[in-house]
Amino acid sequence: MRSLRSGRFGFAGDTAINGSVDPVALPALRRAIRYLGLALGSALGRLRETGATAARLFEQAEESALLLRMAREAAEILGARWDKVPERHRPHYQPEQRYRILRIRNLLGLSQRETAQPFRVSTETIARWEIEAAGVEGEDTRPLVAPIPPVRRFADVVRAPVKTMELAEFGGNDLIARALARAGWKLSSRTVGRIPWERWPVPRVPVAAPAVRRAVRARYPNHVWMVDLTDVRALFGITTFKVGAVFDVFSRMPLSARVFSREPSSADIARFVSGTTRRHGGPVHLVSDRARSFTAQLSGRKLRRLGVK
Repeated sequence: MRSLRSGRFGFAGDTAINGSVDPVALPALRRAIRYLGLALGSALGRLRETGATAARLFEQAEESALLLRMAREAAEILGARWDKVPERHRPHYQPEQRYRILRIRNLLGLSQRETAQPFRVSTETIARWEIEAAGVEGEDTRPLVAPIPPVRRFADVVRAPVKTMELAEFGGNDLIARALARAGWKLSSRTVGRIPWERWPVPRVPVAAPAVRRAVRARYPNHVWMVDLTDVRALFGITTFKVGAVFDVFSRMPLSARVFSREPSSADIARFVSGTTRRHGGPVHLVSDRARSFTAQLSGRKLRRLGVK
């Protein structure tokens, strides 16, 4: 008690005076939480081992409630991180993901606001998805909502409720088959058991182009030049030669051109660019592709001596 009052372990003294927590406190807290988890698991395990139906059902309910609370906390943590990204810069949900979000809304009877909040979208977005799912839009537009597998026939319509009932742990295969039979859908228990195990290829997500580190915009003549090489076939395509050209980006005018009978070296490119600078003055920036003749050390040294970036 004396050590607690004096703040020896960081409970009072160190925090209040220094504004920081003792480095031993955080590992102790994590260890205490771990022991609490072990105690909960041990208590639930003893209930499961009793064999009593009521105790086993109570253990399953408590375990499900604990997992649900932890899943909600994890969702809140991810949502708080997602809030830091502006809405216009957030990646869009895929059509199959939108269908799953609407399935959660319909299954739990959530409102548009309750559905939009955990997924960090607006209520107008949820309404837009529902309009698309209702088939109001024209068939020529790209679908915003599309389940996987796609619903093209009656058998696909049957698969969706079976997967939803399996997700909600409605019961075994026989119970699901009997429930669907009362609704007029005749499926065998074997078919019901096969549907949840069906695997469909995940739709490919388009890979975003790599972000440009810096965009250079031409604002006046001789601000930005572009240089490039083009293959030109000779008569009857027997031989091929290279044509090099330098353009001023601001005026869109060609400044210089040269024909090379072979692949130009870095020295040839350096002489070509330096000759253009003598006639028209040097640019601030020179843009080219990453060909070896442009990225060689000789070309880089020549451009640095000319004061070109």
